[in-house]
Amino acid sequence: MFFLKIIECFERNNVAYIVDGSYAAALHGYVQNLTQIHFVIENNLQGLRAAESALSECGLSFIEKKSGSLYFQNPNDLTEEVVINSKYSHDECQSITKIALAYKIPVMTLYELQKKSGFQIQDRNLVSKKSLQLQPIEILQILEDFRLLKKNPLNHKKEKSILISLKVPNGLLSQFKTSCSRKELKYQTQIKELMSKWLLENKSIEQKNSVTQK
Repeated sequence: MFFLKIIECFERNNVAYIVDGSYAAALHGYVQNLTQIHFVIENNLQGLRAAESALSECGLSFIEKKSGSLYFQNPNDLTEEVVINSKYSHDECQSITKIALAYKIPVMTLYELQKKSGFQIQDRNLVSKKSLQLQPIEILQILEDFRLLKKNPLNHKKEKSILISLKVPNGLLSQFKTSCSRKELKYQTQIKELMSKWLLENKSIEQKNSVTQK
């Protein structure tokens, strides 16, 4: 999991950090389909160098500074992106601890997210009781699945397609075509989308079972 790989590198390099942005919001129950991982660190030269060294171990390189934030990205996988907020330091922020596997992860409080990062709760009804009951590792897996979903379609488009023969009951195919037509979708494309979605969900279940067994 990309997020935990970053956390492991930070801890190995003694980087003081707090999770900020969309990942912090998600760990409070406000899950969004965003892939950037935001951090607040020790905002001095030593802290920045330590963070850059840790991110380099994960294959990320500095790409730009924009609006007081430093952007790092893996040139071989553009979905692996980390943003360091250099507007303030980690010791200026309130945080709570979320536990995922063996990691104790400091996460910016919801109040601080609203105050410092400008995070806004557009609709409190979007946060269901189910999302609040999810364990941190389950939320992180959902976010990892979002990242992989964003990454994989690009790879599939580059692959060569093959023609297959598939027997489908007439009634099922007719209903499927009609439903796709109402939504202005090509039914062949939708079949491929359903295949990709099933693979992603199955992989997620396998990973969760693996975590449970450990």
